[in-house]
Amino acid sequence: MTYARRRGFTFVELLVVIAVLGTLAATVPRLYVDDLREGANSVAAVLRWARQTAVDRGRAVSITVDPSHARYRVQAADATRPNDAADGVIALSTGAALALAGPRARFVFQPTGRATGEPLTLAEDGRAIVVTVDSLTGVVSVTP
Repeated sequence: MTYARRRGFTFVELLVVIAVLGTLAATVPRLYVDDLREGANSVAAVLRWARQTAVDRGRAVSITVDPSHARYRVQAADATRPNDAADGVIALSTGAALALAGPRARFVFQPTGRATGEPLTLAEDGRAIVVTVDSLTGVVSVTP
């Protein structure tokens, strides 16, 4: 039995190669991580969680952010017991810093979804990303 030599690739082989290359191309941008954006997204995630908790539980929830230590405290706004509070750390890259108008920022989310709180700015190497909370809707947004 003799086999004929063939030249080139079959259509199926070409499709497999294109699929593999497409998958690799889609993952390459994810290899670059923007630490400043991730820090802002982690702050926004905590604020969104607090808003949802206030709506779900029917109680106001407050968050106090300490920029000098990149820490936050979440508690029911009317909490009288220490067990009603939770502390956390905001994940920031080494050169990033939180900038606020005062020494601390306080956000209060109402059961209706409304909120109070000043914008938080995360800055690094001349770049800044701002995390804001809409006072009427409580929607948290991150803007470059």
